[in-house]
Amino acid sequence: SAQMTVPARYRIALGDMGGPRSGARCLHWLLLSSSFRSVAALSVRWDGHLSRRAAAWGGLAAATCSGPVLPASARIFTWPGGGPAVSDTERSDLLVDQLERKYLLNPADLSGVTLPAGLRNQKDAVLIFHGRGGEDRETDDLRSAMRASDASVGISRFVDCFNWEQWIDQDPTRLSRVAQDVGARLGRALADEAPGLRSLHVIGTSAGGFVANQCVSDYVAARQGRGSRALVRLSLTDPFTSGPPDDEVQRGLRGLDGFASIDASTIAAARRAEQFGRDADFAEHFVNTDDLVPYTSTPLPLCFCYDVTAAAERATFPLPGGGRSGKPAKDLLLRALGYHNWPMGYLARHYETVLDAKGRIRHPSHDQLPRGAVERVT
Repeated sequence: SAQMTVPARYRIALGDMGGPRSGARCLHWLLLSSSFRSVAALSVRWDGHLSRRAAAWGGLAAATCSGPVLPASARIFTWPGGGPAVSDTERSDLLVDQLERKYLLNPADLSGVTLPAGLRNQKDAVLIFHGRGGEDRETDDLRSAMRASDASVGISRFVDCFNWEQWIDQDPTRLSRVAQDVGARLGRALADEAPGLRSLHVIGTSAGGFVANQCVSDYVAARQGRGSRALVRLSLTDPFTSGPPDDEVQRGLRGLDGFASIDASTIAAARRAEQFGRDADFAEHFVNTDDLVPYTSTPLPLCFCYDVTAAAERATFPLPGGGRSGKPAKDLLLRALGYHNWPMGYLARHYETVLDAKGRIRHPSHDQLPRGAVERVT
């Protein structure tokens, strides 16, 4: 395996095409996006250049432009039909603020989000968060693999997938915000109702990454000044991520503050994703880079990253949806989308429960696996 260090400066670009069981939804989304292309092509421009990906993905995309990358302070956004030109950062901040105020006028009802009863007063726990499509083969396989690995070393801990499907908002402009609130509520509940936790492992896939990361952040924050807390490991499998660093592309990318003014919810989601892993004692990111789900392909800067795209085992990873349909075009799409599931599949195949000299759960350490480093698995 080769290692590289990911530059600290990232450009963020996100969109949501669904979660683990999202083949049909993604196909529908792709077809719908084609009808947006002409609109985006006519309306989305900055620095005099057309955003090709914005046209391709209906305004929920990062922008790859033909011009040079300018400092954020120098870039301006020209609104369709004219109007004042302002810096991207200023415009982005305004749009995100407007979106937040709109959400607060009608926030999601999360009164039903409660900690699973079996987790209360546990010493060691694992919480898995599925993607937009709900629980599926990969979440089931991971749960089974972790329980089996625990049993093999003679321990028993709480391991389960929290089903947050009923709170998944079908309005894409609210998805990451609601997901974040679900995670925050669970994190605070963990701090209150499981005060004796020694180890906590939180796992999120796709849109579930927003829930998982916020669960960790709120748990850690809520335990401050209240005695000890659990050592926390965060594992993210193909979550929303940042765009490639500028120095890794020849043509340059318009990142967070470059394409920003296209869509406020995308900017807001990007800013949340940029902080993934910050509050965990150990944070890891399992990434697949060649599936069709956009903006899930760049290593997260605050995590140690395993790039499992070229892993030999992927060749035998089964298609989602029960196998081949017999329709070549559909199978091709399912296979491409299925590799969005592959990082969780890889984690399930390689997870190993490790104990320290006292027989307690031992998490990996960033001393050996530094944040921002990438290991390419073959």
